[in-house]
Amino acid sequence: MRLSFSSDHQGLREEFEHVFAAEATSARARAGASSPEGWDRALWRQLSELGWLGVTASEAHGGLGQDPLALCLIAEAFGQRLAAIPFLGAALGFADALLTIGDRSLSDALAPGVVAGEVIGALAIPEHFTALDIDDGHASGACPALMDAAATTHILTLAGAGSDAQLILLDVTAAHRERIDSLDRVNLAWAVTFDRAPSRTLARGETASDLWRTLRARYATFMSFVQIGAASAALDMARDHVIQRYAFGRPLGSFQAVKHELADVLAAIEIARSNAWFAAAALNEGGSALAQAGAAARVSATDAHRLAARANVHLHGGLGVTAESDAHLHYRRAQALGLVIGPSSVWRERLIAELVAARAVAPAAPQLPRTGS
Repeated sequence: MRLSFSSDHQGLREEFEHVFAAEATSARARAGASSPEGWDRALWRQLSELGWLGVTASEAHGGLGQDPLALCLIAEAFGQRLAAIPFLGAALGFADALLTIGDRSLSDALAPGVVAGEVIGALAIPEHFTALDIDDGHASGACPALMDAAATTHILTLAGAGSDAQLILLDVTAAHRERIDSLDRVNLAWAVTFDRAPSRTLARGETASDLWRTLRARYATFMSFVQIGAASAALDMARDHVIQRYAFGRPLGSFQAVKHELADVLAAIEIARSNAWFAAAALNEGGSALAQAGAAARVSATDAHRLAARANVHLHGGLGVTAESDAHLHYRRAQALGLVIGPSSVWRERLIAELVAARAVAPAAPQLPRTGS
């Protein structure tokens, strides 16, 4: 697999970074999360006006018409900043799902709203629901903890299994939602309850299950880039602190133990980045390699993000755990992002299963012949 970047890719990333760095400040993220709405609607509107909510959406739908590689670059740049907006689920997961599903009527109906920031979708794994009943074009159920669900209008999920599986699109515009005590203090979680919400079955049986696995692997790939960007931001924050902070008459960063801790974080990030770009290449080319590559990217990015966030808090000392410091916000974010589409343990199991299926690892230790006593 090969990756090919154009000047358009680089220019797009630089433009997004320029806009996002100026607008997505820590103070603004805190203010948005603590507002009555629980998110930064003004920033969301700004991004929609600039076309950043429809990077891969077709130009006919008002989008930028870019390929998935462009979305990976934008995802990493997004991860480098704290922002109280539903970019992760809506502009990455849901927007990509509309294209991948390939239903022309569905895209025509929803994609323009996604680009305009009016349709705010989310992908929710089946384990997120405590109840989900589908009946004659309507659904009732509850999702007790969904990130960035303050203004979610649609949820895409898989209901059932095997021949009974259904890929379901829920319209939760009128759902009841309640803010809960969130692990992430910027991208808040909400309990969403709906009764006879309009639902649409997009696929059934094995077709639905296969399509969901593809959507999940694609989302995991985009998520890994967000985590790599966030890990890099935490590493930069820790590095800047140990350069400026003095102890025993020397910068903290001059001590060998500190250097080694930061070097370990950098190594983990670069390993994750390699896995993420391999997954991006698989995503761009299509085919069965994405399932394995996406799982590897997700596992390594989660590990790197958590390691970077933990080191950042550690090297800030007591300051790192105070509410005034952004270090604890990065730490909380690392824990929360590691759970959004299933914990790391689940993705490790998927990776092992893919490797075994591809005969890349032995399913069991070989049985050696017994020798006579």
